[in-house]
Amino acid sequence: MIDFVREYILEGLFRLTEAIGFPSYAVAIIILTIIVKLILLPLNIKQMRSMKQMQIIQPLMAELDKKYANNPQKKQEEMLKLYQEHQINPMAGCLPLLIQLPIIMVLYHSLLNFDPAFQEYYNFFWISDLSAKDTTMILPILAGAFTFLQSYTSTGWPKDKMQRSMIIIMPIMIIWMGSQLQAGICIYWIVFSIMGILQQIFINRGITPEKGHNKKLQAQAQAEIAEIENKHV
Repeated sequence: MIDFVREYILEGLFRLTEAIGFPSYAVAIIILTIIVKLILLPLNIKQMRSMKQMQIIQPLMAELDKKYANNPQKKQEEMLKLYQEHQINPMAGCLPLLIQLPIIMVLYHSLLNFDPAFQEYYNFFWISDLSAKDTTMILPILAGAFTFLQSYTSTGWPKDKMQRSMIIIMPIMIIWMGSQLQAGICIYWIVFSIMGILQQIFINRGITPEKGHNKKLQAQAQAEIAEIENKHV
């Protein structure tokens, strides 16, 4: 698989950049990222839809936290019922991430010790060798910044302390990882995150088949919250 990516995909995409008059392995990596993102598009939309749905029912989950604060088992049962009632799979958001990790590992090993056919084009502006680390830290910082923006675009600034910690810790981890990995991996991660941000903007604006579903879910959740509040009066 690694040899296939090296010899056929990366070199093939480089030939494509030659054909359009801009020979660059960095551009080949960007094109590869776009292809991977398009392949994962259905899963990514499912992930974003799941996160949007989780945001909508968050007030209901907060009510369950209050109601069953002293009964964790009952709270868990009621949360499962809540997910089933609203047809939400809380694990749906994890699937694209799990699929993405092997892809990154394949790309990492493909770029590791990669011997490009045209070494003079295996660079990117200030980086003379895409298989080397970016010692300026520009690409790792950009990778971390766009990871943060992608998370923020997806969830906003969370009220939950744990979620707030994750939205901060993840970009820091990406920056550290980017400082240890090849510059080509950072380019992949940056482009992948930018495309994720654009997808999330479309999701947030309702430019998806799930627009009506989300509105219906939000109305249903608001009605249930109102019903719970009336019971407390």
